[in-house]
Amino acid sequence: MVSLSEIPGDRYVFDQDKFCIVGVNTKKEFSFGESVRVKIDDVNPKKRHIDLELVDYGTS
Repeated sequence: MVSLSEIPGDRYVFDQDKFCIVGVNTKKEFSFGESVRVKIDDVNPKKRHIDLELVDYGTS
């Protein structure tokens, strides 16, 4: 999972009406099904948890 606080360039919040996350200052939106590129940051097999880092998410 990519934490909202880990997305660079802005502070992101969930918009319930649009069902997406939106940058507070940039207004950049991420919607379900949108392609992004991530890299594996950490893996915890015991907890069955993978931390991801967002590396490419385009511009708009």
